[in-house]
Amino acid sequence: MLNARGKTGFDRATLVEVETFLRVKEDKRRALLNSWGLGGMQSVAWRELWACLGLDQDQPERIHKELKEPLLLPIQVAAILGLSVDTVNIWCRTNAYPKGFPRPIRLGARKKAWLSLEIMAYRNPDIYGSLARRIRRSKKKPSPPERPKITLDPDLSVENLVETSSAESDLAKIQSIDPVTDGCMLQDLDQLVATIEAAADVSLTLESSTMDTVIQMLDAEIHAGEARSLRARRDRSGASAQAEVVVAAERRLPQLSQSLRHIVAGA
Repeated sequence: MLNARGKTGFDRATLVEVETFLRVKEDKRRALLNSWGLGGMQSVAWRELWACLGLDQDQPERIHKELKEPLLLPIQVAAILGLSVDTVNIWCRTNAYPKGFPRPIRLGARKKAWLSLEIMAYRNPDIYGSLARRIRRSKKKPSPPERPKITLDPDLSVENLVETSSAESDLAKIQSIDPVTDGCMLQDLDQLVATIEAAADVSLTLESSTMDTVIQMLDAEIHAGEARSLRARRDRSGASAQAEVVVAAERRLPQLSQSLRHIVAGA
């Protein structure tokens, strides 16, 4: 039998309707449908969707409309029953519900929801109880949505890297690099490394005798009453003291600046 949409059996839900029904966004909807084996389609049969939630595929037509109502999350359940959200969340975490409370539907490892008709029947059994009792549960226990699995390349496993790596093989790989075809920057890198190594040979402090000579020349030009001489500043170790000496020399004795630069460069 064909329905109004031209599909066999029950009508189908669009992806937007699925998102509204499950109260999820597009990415979560896609993940759920894929875990249920319903991915890659532009619509989903309601009966298939109900089956994934633990219901029987064949539901009485009398309650089709109610079963298509959006599921209720703890915040909606709490509002309908006049409870705090914390109370409902505690029920979910401890899996301890009041007597007669409807069973939740799992939408993930931690997310639970309820059929709207069953919550309304719990609140007003005289009005909705008869309809809720028509809901048919599947005898098969629904499997929770699977979490996406990540499969690593076996060649990139730690065990394989440990087994296949060695100093000889790694060195051979490095030596096999062609500077012309594998990277024209290798020659520039070699030159940079050589420059850095040459600079590393230069002491962080200037030669003591050279510095003493410079300081003597500067002290001779310092006016009486200066707060402190550069000789006191020399006691500070490190590059900051060297820089202070050079700056003071350039500021106080411009005529010695060029000479000082030659001395520092030759140190």
